[in-house]
Amino acid sequence: MGYFRSTSDLDSRVFEVADLFQDAALGAGDWNQALAGLAYVAGGFCGELIGLGEAAAVPFNWMSGLPAEAATEFMAAGGGDPRINSRVRAGLRAAELEILDESAFTTEEDARRHPAYGDWLERYDIGDVCLTPLLRRDDMLIGLAFARSGRQGPVASREKRIFAALAPYARSAVRVQMAMEAEGRGLLSNLLDALSVHAVLCDADGRVKAMSPPAEALVANGGHLRVKGGRLQAARPADAIALQSALADAAGAGQALATPARPIVLRDATGGAPLLLEVTHVPGRRVQQFGAAVLVVARPCGQSTTPIGERAQALLGLTHAETAVAAQMAAGAGPQAIAERTGVSTGTVRTHIRNLFAKAGVRSQVELLARFADLR
Repeated sequence: MGYFRSTSDLDSRVFEVADLFQDAALGAGDWNQALAGLAYVAGGFCGELIGLGEAAAVPFNWMSGLPAEAATEFMAAGGGDPRINSRVRAGLRAAELEILDESAFTTEEDARRHPAYGDWLERYDIGDVCLTPLLRRDDMLIGLAFARSGRQGPVASREKRIFAALAPYARSAVRVQMAMEAEGRGLLSNLLDALSVHAVLCDADGRVKAMSPPAEALVANGGHLRVKGGRLQAARPADAIALQSALADAAGAGQALATPARPIVLRDATGGAPLLLEVTHVPGRRVQQFGAAVLVVARPCGQSTTPIGERAQALLGLTHAETAVAAQMAAGAGPQAIAERTGVSTGTVRTHIRNLFAKAGVRSQVELLARFADLR
């Protein structure tokens, strides 16, 4: 397989896989290679390291031996939901380093009751699975598993013993990685303290790890953003989905199928000027592999409507009427408010807005405001 320096006996292979896990934690190796080594030595075809969060969230899920899209499809099929996947349900209840096999799961019933999940299992030929919880945190459980295909047959007692022997080494490596990430987040937090921009460091679920002083003041004001239960949230419920989607997209930016997050615009719950958020992936394994992965930078969209209107008119080829509507939208006004201020019908305003969308190459008012912010 190419994972080992020596294959003379089982003990040497176990210790070499243990070294692969430690190398991955220190940045000298790769977690996927360590998981592939685990699966090989335990007689399976897929090794998995997964983070299970609250409300069926899966902050990360690395699976060797499967194509990159398998993890995304796993989530889409409800694989991270304990109500659907009995392996997840049993793992959440088990003690750290307790070894569970198919006798603890109801996989066949899961597949019958939830066809999408059953199709995923069949598509990737996931047969018997052996798993263990490695580490529990307040907000996440990190688990280790390996799978055998239907052709390979059930997990035997010998494979379970090998897996049980390797689990403590994987757990130690996870602890090392998390300690290094904590150090990296501390360094980044110190950097944020010295910045004069509105910046928040958080994870895919919005759990805040650090904020710059201006961001703390912005959140304390509560007009656009707030922190509730330790999570960054939009003040207006209408903006909550856009923010959560941007966080998830940015957190997954290191994965092959991730889509770069668009800038989003939040309206002020108290009626003030809108705020542009740039939500980006944080590079560097020491900061983001198991922990914070997203940097949110906020800046006002601009309260002076004339400069934005002039740029929009010049660069997008707007009419005078469209420019007037664009300027008021940039200041946060909606179609009804614009109609009342200008003395025209709401239908006329909406026609101008549709023309603005076409000329700016956008599909929504949020995207249009982000486009105006880029023209400043």
